[in-house]
Amino acid sequence: MDDVNLPLIIFIVAAVVFAGINIVRGVLRRRRRNRRVEGGVRSEAEVVATGALAPPERTQVPFTLRFQAPDGRVFEREFTRGFQGIVPVVGWRVPVLFDPDDPDNLEITDNPYLHPVPGAPEPVKPRPVLRYAAPPVFIAAAALYAFLLASALSEDRNLLPVAVGGIFTLVGVVFLFAGIGIWRGQRRLREEPARTTGTITHSWMEVRRRTDSDGGRTTRTYYPYAVHYVLPDGRHVHTRSSTSTNRPRTVGEHTEVLYDPSEPMRFFAEGGSSMKLMPLVFIAFGVVFPVIGNTIALFAQTG
Repeated sequence: MDDVNLPLIIFIVAAVVFAGINIVRGVLRRRRRNRRVEGGVRSEAEVVATGALAPPERTQVPFTLRFQAPDGRVFEREFTRGFQGIVPVVGWRVPVLFDPDDPDNLEITDNPYLHPVPGAPEPVKPRPVLRYAAPPVFIAAAALYAFLLASALSEDRNLLPVAVGGIFTLVGVVFLFAGIGIWRGQRRLREEPARTTGTITHSWMEVRRRTDSDGGRTTRTYYPYAVHYVLPDGRHVHTRSSTSTNRPRTVGEHTEVLYDPSEPMRFFAEGGSSMKLMPLVFIAFGVVFPVIGNTIALFAQTG
């Protein structure tokens, strides 16, 4: 029993430490945001310089903003995000809110360059169904496995199947809601896409390692890529694709790009069939993994 409990205890301690670190980071981010909101200064910033993509660290075009505090101090700060893939142009101006005592604590409050292409409707904000549906599901799963864990402890049974079942269930629920979110978010892109020709500008390799429940390691190699294309109103989009491929894409290759006219930064460059397949795969994993996890946990409970 002691030999079985040791890895489980290590897993629980690691999970608690990881959760604690993320909670502390979240608290610090909220405090910083509150200082900006409560004591911040509104100003208009100007784009004074732009850079180039440098994946995998910089997957959007970096830019430098110049802005001024009420006391006359002028600041310049470089940012790697803020235009969601739209390539900023020197001279563009955006409203900002910043903490004068911490000029790096800045946000673009309303970016006027993220508008739909001419003639397209304003983007429809999705109803926050997942925001309200996800917490009860996670709480129910946590309550179920807390009960199974307590039962196994009280009856001096092996805890490993319950832990494995809990991991499978947690991963499955994450896949399920991620797949539903992607499917809902891609509705207009899937049903009413605009089409243009883009160019692959960068392709690179990423290696993801995963430790299996039996201690084995699985290594998978992916090839993300960046795409550049031009919108009908002259704006350029240049950013990393939200998907990856199993082989490198050729830099300089021309590719068909499907994009949402209402949110032209949302695009797909691998064909419509692949776009539809990805969220369905996520949803399938989201259904199968909890079934496997609950079967493992409940079988061990009754066995």
